[in-house]
Amino acid sequence: VRRFVVGNLVEFNEVEPNDKRSELTLQTEIPAVINGILSKSGDADCYLVRLEKGETLIAHVDAHHQLRTPVDSTLELIDARQSIVIRNLDSSGLDPRIVYRAQHSGDFIVRVFGFPETPDSTIGLAGGDGFVYRLTLAKNSFLSGVLPLAVSRTSDTSLVAVGWNLPEAVKKILFKTPQDTTDQKGESRKGPIVISIPGIAGQAVVAIVENPVVTLSEPTQEAIHTAQTLPGTFSGSLSLPGQIAVHSITAAKDSRWIVSFESQSLGYSIDPMLSLVDSDGKVLHANDEPSPTFVWQVPAEGQYKILISDRQRLFGPSQMYRLSVQPETPRVVIKTDLDRIATEVSKPTDIVLQIDRQYGFKDPLEIVFLDAPGSIQAMPVVSLPEGDTSKKVTLTFSVSEPFSGPVRLVARKQVQMPSPDSLPTVFPVVCGPEGIVSLWIASEVPSVAK
Repeated sequence: VRRFVVGNLVEFNEVEPNDKRSELTLQTEIPAVINGILSKSGDADCYLVRLEKGETLIAHVDAHHQLRTPVDSTLELIDARQSIVIRNLDSSGLDPRIVYRAQHSGDFIVRVFGFPETPDSTIGLAGGDGFVYRLTLAKNSFLSGVLPLAVSRTSDTSLVAVGWNLPEAVKKILFKTPQDTTDQKGESRKGPIVISIPGIAGQAVVAIVENPVVTLSEPTQEAIHTAQTLPGTFSGSLSLPGQIAVHSITAAKDSRWIVSFESQSLGYSIDPMLSLVDSDGKVLHANDEPSPTFVWQVPAEGQYKILISDRQRLFGPSQMYRLSVQPETPRVVIKTDLDRIATEVSKPTDIVLQIDRQYGFKDPLEIVFLDAPGSIQAMPVVSLPEGDTSKKVTLTFSVSEPFSGPVRLVARKQVQMPSPDSLPTVFPVVCGPEGIVSLWIASEVPSVAK
């Protein structure tokens, strides 16, 4: 499985050679996206742009976050005197973005290069067949996200566009329920949903949630909103240096909640410092992981606060987040590392499945093919809540004739003495690094040795 991106700007392909200034042609069509590749070790790609005094250039690389490219890329802007005007390494996770307001008119070079995603003993720029990237070049306007970063399926949600120099006419977007949360067949969309503005670079991705969504958008040093009853999804941005975002919540005694925070995993930049405090200011939980998730048992009924800040005191349109507080309920994730299998007709083939039982999930599971063609045959395999099969099982199948296509695996919760009207709860098996819910199987007749 490979990722394929559909954008809303004109697209170009990188033209080699483009390592030296003398090899470059002026990029006149902006905003635009340039598809490139760091094809070999030591490769650095350059693009020539002209800026008038007072114009703002926004250059953004999509590589690691969106394309899963194994690169930690860097962006530089170089002026006519060969001086580095601005450099950025990490703005959206490992992907860089530069924003520069021209102090004088002239030609500038945007340079892209990278290092290995996982640092090693080599000292030098990385490259290879898989080091692909998408470079967005824009002047003045750029959409970095929206607030909130989630929409509720139960009520209409007003979205406010966030970014650089956005026209007032496009800043507010009304997301209607259920109109915008159903697909063309009238079925509920699972999300996420991509938000873009025609003619403007950048995009935002929002989740669809079942509970109310609260936005914290006031640009104050310590912004506080009215206490929210749980469950809830919260969203905000850090728009001032040293800002602390404070979400006030009420909860019942002994209730248990899963608190999760997202920023870098969504393509934003917050290096979070998160703490949960009671009405007296006592810290009940503190966490400084990049994407913290923890279970909170409420000690007493009352009002609590979740405080969010950035460790480096950074602020701006890249400092956005989504916070979720949901009830602790048993759940399970079943996955396989594979997204495709090549086999031979009538040859038994194994699929190893990992079972991740979370928050007390203890039901037996039966794993089967769902709606597979009759040529695919497999004995169901059972994962018990205890023992060797609780975390890993192997399903063996065979194909009786040549076949190529997608099939689905599911895990069914085994219910003791089900009623005639009850249906087993079904969990999809997620496949491969992209976590898709189908597995491609290709079988062919074995070749005959001469």
